[in-house]
Amino acid sequence: MASTFSTDLKLEIVATGEKAGLWGTITNTNLQILEQSASGYQDIDMAGASVTLLLSDGATSNGKNFYLKLSGTLGGARTLTMPSGSERVWIISDETVRGTANNTLSVLTASGTSQPVPPGATLLCVSDGTNTTTKIIEKGYATITDSNSPYAAVAGAQ
Repeated sequence: MASTFSTDLKLEIVATGEKAGLWGTITNTNLQILEQSASGYQDIDMAGASVTLLLSDGATSNGKNFYLKLSGTLGGARTLTMPSGSERVWIISDETVRGTANNTLSVLTASGTSQPVPPGATLLCVSDGTNTTTKIIEKGYATITDSNSPYAAVAGAQ
């Protein structure tokens, strides 16, 4: 029987008698993935386009990080898409600049419902593999001036 991969972190599960001489490499990669999911940090530039996070089989990838810092000056409405099929918890910190157009930022699982990210907020997000929901919001602040009026408020914004 060939190796398989776990659902949530895509760890390689080696079948009995398989991968002779490769156990050390596979085990080390699995440990790196576990480290990434427990304490991994990823800075994600949201300025130019929406971003879809990846869950690669048997390898480190950006969708496995625990803490995601969103940055950049948004050039339009942006979405951070979480990997589908994985039950995960993430901390997301919004450090983007929304600009005078009051561009919006949201998070979702590939086929799920979009959740707004309030400006400057830090969120605890949970995915059941289909939908991402926001469980805890540490509110940020948006300064409203004539240059970014009218302001489009989202749930959790101050």
